[in-house]
Amino acid sequence: MVGNALRKARRDFMFRYGRRLRQLEHWLVARLAIVLLSLLRLLPPDSALNFADRVARRVGPLVGRHRVAVNNLRLAYPQKSDAEIEAIARDMWGNMARLAAEYIFLDALFDFDPDAAKPGRVEVRGIEHFVEIAGERKPHILFTGHLGNFELLPVAAATFGMNITALFRPPNNPYLADYIHSTRRSSMGALLPSAAGASFALAAILEKGGNIGVLV
Repeated sequence: MVGNALRKARRDFMFRYGRRLRQLEHWLVARLAIVLLSLLRLLPPDSALNFADRVARRVGPLVGRHRVAVNNLRLAYPQKSDAEIEAIARDMWGNMARLAAEYIFLDALFDFDPDAAKPGRVEVRGIEHFVEIAGERKPHILFTGHLGNFELLPVAAATFGMNITALFRPPNNPYLADYIHSTRRSSMGALLPSAAGASFALAAILEKGGNIGVLV
């Protein structure tokens, strides 16, 4: 009787306040992420990326998603030892942290200069394709792999005079999604959320001779 009453009370509470609690959770997570990214901005790019990597490798294994990652890795690589699986999972956390931190340093990280005497950290191949597409008065659909920091592609394209509207899936956290939009620079191209009506928006861009980027 008591157990049933408690379960019913919990269901009623979640029904009434569940949405508000989720909003509060999203807000708290977003504020924490924004504060961390703001602190990373105070560091040089390499120091910030290395710091984010080290912290994520230590904090990541403490959250529930780490267990999901480890279980999936065991299913994918049954021949690997527990130590190898754990190392891959920690590498995943480090990589994700670097990707997040790289977002706020894209302008500094993309240091490509074709006239520089010494090469920078970024190498661009196929410049002629960027230049050709930028000079054509017709629409294009460009595909790139969903790996690494794919945000560098529109930055590279803008360097050579080509603008791209990228179709993307916004974060589940609406506060983080708003922050991403507010900090996005014009050199990074435009974003189009993959929501209802996105196909019509894409068609309108193509009709105007615009370029669309799609991750595959």
